[in-house]
Amino acid sequence: ISVLEKLQPDWFILENVRRMENTVIRNESDEPENILDCIGRRLHPYGYSIRSNIINFSSFGVPHHRERLITIGCRIPRIVKKNPPHENIFSKELSLFHPSPSHGIDSRSPLFTLREAIGHLPALDSQTLLEDKRDQYHCVPRWNDNQYFWMKHTPEGMSAFDNFICTNCSHTNKKNDSIFCEKCGGSLPRPTHFRKGEKRLMRGFRTSYHRMQWDRPASTLTMNSGVISSDMKGHPEQNRVLSLREILILSTLDHSQWKKKYSFEGVKYGRMREGETFSKKLVREVIGESIPPLAMCKIVERLAELDSRV
Repeated sequence: ISVLEKLQPDWFILENVRRMENTVIRNESDEPENILDCIGRRLHPYGYSIRSNIINFSSFGVPHHRERLITIGCRIPRIVKKNPPHENIFSKELSLFHPSPSHGIDSRSPLFTLREAIGHLPALDSQTLLEDKRDQYHCVPRWNDNQYFWMKHTPEGMSAFDNFICTNCSHTNKKNDSIFCEKCGGSLPRPTHFRKGEKRLMRGFRTSYHRMQWDRPASTLTMNSGVISSDMKGHPEQNRVLSLREILILSTLDHSQWKKKYSFEGVKYGRMREGETFSKKLVREVIGESIPPLAMCKIVERLAELDSRV
């Protein structure tokens, strides 16, 4: 806010997680205040009109769900006159500053699915084929034998926590805490660990050890995109998480609209093993924290419709 007060640009765009709408911070007087109220209180005197909406970037053709709070401010007099400041800058109704959805319900095109985005890529496996020799970015981390067993028997769109069918005798077990088959005693393909010397069912959300669905946008990309125990990180049918190439495509960093292909090679950061030319850790962290370029392009294009100088 202090930077905006000092520079006073004609436009500004703020992006954050959707729950920021209700976040209370300590303001400059060390008093609790809703962050959006604080932004409005401090910037309205500089002539800004500010609007804040929650947007799912999948509605702009990004092939993964990513809901974010997008706050846009403008201090161009002719635009402010048509869109005067509101005391409450957040609204569930789409503001004139924000772009209209191009994909999804009531839009020209359906949501872009995971299958459309990455279905053409060569198969990989988290134990037998970790990397495509033709593309060093199409690579995945190795799973241990337990992870592989749990996920091998997990159907598309489901969690390994829901694996109640015994792989030995096909008996369907009914107890929610079952880890051994009630009929034959075989191990069920459900996430377990040893605690106090005893094998137990892991505690966790049903979104962990979970496969995505082919014909929907991917789940939200996070910094833990390579961790199967994180939220909905499993490939729909192959025994692995998504590869670096796949998350580059889903994030739209790798997209046909861009003439230049971004490369992480030579960036000295993270754990780089001998012989590697880039940090796999860095790729997942950057994408997990980034704004999809295609979504930002749509936002800026909307501002250009309102202001030809953009």
